[in-house]
Amino acid sequence: MVTGIMSATKRKKNIRFIAAKKETVKSKEEIILDCNKLAKGFAYYELVGFAISVDNKWLAFAEDITGRRLYQIRFKNLETGQITKDLILNTGSELAWHNDNKSLYFVEKDAKTLRPFVVKKHIIGSKKNETIFTEKDDTFIAGVSKSKDEEIIFIGSYSSTTTEFRFKSANDSKKFELFLKRQKGHEYYPEAAEDEFYIKSNLKGPNFKIVKCQQKLRDPKNGKSCRRMIPKS
Repeated sequence: MVTGIMSATKRKKNIRFIAAKKETVKSKEEIILDCNKLAKGFAYYELVGFAISVDNKWLAFAEDITGRRLYQIRFKNLETGQITKDLILNTGSELAWHNDNKSLYFVEKDAKTLRPFVVKKHIIGSKKNETIFTEKDDTFIAGVSKSKDEEIIFIGSYSSTTTEFRFKSANDSKKFELFLKRQKGHEYYPEAAEDEFYIKSNLKGPNFKIVKCQQKLRDPKNGKSCRRMIPKS
């Protein structure tokens, strides 16, 4: 239904809806998710996150229907306009599509503490979800995201002063790899572009710096495979 999608979040009746255009900004705007309708029957409703598959067929969206920040995920077929029977409970708001256009990575929360700590994968139409990663240290939370070039999926572990990431290609079935082992006090945040990683890091630089490394040369044991990126004058 939607190609070259350009999404927008708008306000109407104090509840937002998601609109998209086909191919160009001059195309007619279409509402693909109307939260005014979704909110009917609920005393509280909030759309907290959404993601569209790379083939523009599937919209996954996370919603809060209780106000407890314990979300549920549903799926809409953008070609038919139908919302499927798939329903995932007790989740966070972060969503990342695999490029097979049927598998979605999400984070499950502890129903009591609301701590997001388990990353799972849901295949559309499946009744069971596969556990991909569990953050066992209760001082950390877990998250999932996708690189801006749509090629890499990241799993992040976060504490107040330390981070650790795992990653995999969004185009195959290989397992996640450790990006760089966690080190107390080291915060780093990777992003991918073409065949390189760009990393924001506070290692030996409390105000952060940008380093980069080739994906195939990355060393998960230390940061020596990455070099400082010096801006051009």
